[in-house]
Amino acid sequence: MKSKIDLQRQNTNNPLYVGWIGRDNLGDEALMEAFCELFPSMKPFPNTSTFLTRIALLAGKLGWKQLKPAFQNRHIKSVLHRFPQSDVFLGGGTLIGSKQCLPLLQQSIKEKRNVYTFGCGVMDMQFWAGHNDYPVDPAEYLQKWKDVLQKCRNVSVRGFQSQRLLQSLGISCEVTGDPAIHFACKDNVALPKKKILGINWGFAHKILWGNDEMTVGQVLRDAVNRLISQGWDIKVFSIFIKDTTYCRDWIDSLDQPAHAELCVEYKNPRRFIKLVQQCDVFVGMKLHATILAFIAQVPSIMLEYRPKCADFMETMGALSRNIRCDRLDSTDLIALIEQTFSNQEIIRKEQKEVSNHYANISLKYFKRIQAEMGYDCLI
Repeated sequence: MKSKIDLQRQNTNNPLYVGWIGRDNLGDEALMEAFCELFPSMKPFPNTSTFLTRIALLAGKLGWKQLKPAFQNRHIKSVLHRFPQSDVFLGGGTLIGSKQCLPLLQQSIKEKRNVYTFGCGVMDMQFWAGHNDYPVDPAEYLQKWKDVLQKCRNVSVRGFQSQRLLQSLGISCEVTGDPAIHFACKDNVALPKKKILGINWGFAHKILWGNDEMTVGQVLRDAVNRLISQGWDIKVFSIFIKDTTYCRDWIDSLDQPAHAELCVEYKNPRRFIKLVQQCDVFVGMKLHATILAFIAQVPSIMLEYRPKCADFMETMGALSRNIRCDRLDSTDLIALIEQTFSNQEIIRKEQKEVSNHYANISLKYFKRIQAEMGYDCLI
């Protein structure tokens, strides 16, 4: 007996999803799961692990500059050859501008495949230049991306900042929100109102505003020590396996560690949402920890470690609760937490409204793309 998908599909070529998965990182897994739910026939690229993960491992061992273009291109062609007719979806995070994705999309377009982006972030090259062997001439590098994006079938991005970056290159795109907004809670959420603060902090390879995540941890510790003395309890959330040791050590360094609990979730966005809804306020550094708290209707404060964080908060109308990590001050943070707690019901409603607004936008966008690709409506 054929499945529902087999019966309804007109296009027999499964689309390919390009993004990061399989690294015990909840943000990556949430994006992939959102794609799979929006497009039930979506496959990771290629099959069991993503192309980006494979290329990243090669780059990590050899150094990106030592990875010869001929070998890189041969690997790309061999992978694409396994899916000769498939369209390509670029999703899964801040990938527009990444050096890993560019050769893949160039080859896909050369093979006359349809290429789409959905809710991608755009790398701010003014931030990334000088970090991690990224090009020293952002304008020249982005020109290569411009050539690719002009040939994409459709380009949609995470937020207004990403849109402005592409518009500066002359690329037309639409804002559909981050794909993880797909998990937005539609019903009202009852917050505990017990002065429970959620915290997310972690490792960033020193690629952040201020270049030092440990300083961010120290400022957070100072603030949390004072909040605990004022009656707050703390839940510390690790969403990436490499962050867990840092979070555990950070809890141990508190004046009263018994008032802090470690919560770990690498795989399941809905499970994280249930955990974070035990909090009255959430303060997060990692983008998708804060996105998932935001769409769970927990009043959220973003610690902007990279520009992508402000991209999300501006788009959601919450830039007043976005703090760059190099401007973080414990006294100011405490004041913002207390203000957010005092106005939590108003903020909760605002977050619910804007989250569901973008969830509907992304759903309509995806239905339109499915119809264009020759699929009956599966969602």
